[in-house]
Amino acid sequence: MQVVDLPSPNVAQTLDQIELVGRLTHTEEVAEPLVKQMRQQIAQIQSQVKGTPATKTLLEVDNSTPGKPYVFGGGSFGDEMAQYANIANIFHSNISNGGYPQVTDESIIAANPQYIILTEDPLYGGQPSAVYKRANWGGIDAVKSHHVYRLNSDIMQRPGPRIVQGLRCLAQVVHPDKFSGALPDYCTASV
Repeated sequence: MQVVDLPSPNVAQTLDQIELVGRLTHTEEVAEPLVKQMRQQIAQIQSQVKGTPATKTLLEVDNSTPGKPYVFGGGSFGDEMAQYANIANIFHSNISNGGYPQVTDESIIAANPQYIILTEDPLYGGQPSAVYKRANWGGIDAVKSHHVYRLNSDIMQRPGPRIVQGLRCLAQVVHPDKFSGALPDYCTASV
C-alpha cells in the first residue's frame, strides 16, 4: 500500500493537493476541472470585494479555554482566506504556534474588531450568543454592532474542495453589499 502524507496546506497548496490526489488516484479528469472551477470562483470572489475597506476582523478557531481563545494568525489557512476576502485579520502579525496563536481577551478588546467570526463548532465556543455575554466584550465594535457570526467549521477549518464555500461565506458576511441574495445555508450549517 502506498501512503502519501499531505501537510496542512494554504489555499494554493490545497488546490495543488487536489490535483496531486487526482493524479495518484488516476482521476485527473475529475480533479483538474474541479481545480479550474475553484480558481475561477476564488478570482470571482476577489473581484467582488476588490476596493472595499479591509474591515478589522477577529477569526476565532477555538474558545474551549475561556479568556484565551485560539485564533487564525499570520500564515494560517484562515488568515490567507481573510486576505482573499479583503478582510484585515486583527492577528495577522501574530505567527506564533504555527499561525494559530492562543491570545487573550485583553488583546482582542484592545484590537477592537468590527466583525467577529467564529469558525469553531458550537461545542468549543462557536456560539454568537455566548460572545455577547463574555466579560468586558460589550465595548468591542463588533459586539455593539451585532456583527458576531459563526461559520461552518467544515468549510472554514478544513482545507479541501469546499474552501471556496468558506471564502464566499467569509466575504459575504463582512461585505454583504457585494453579494446578491441571502447568505447560503451551508455557511452556518452545524457540523
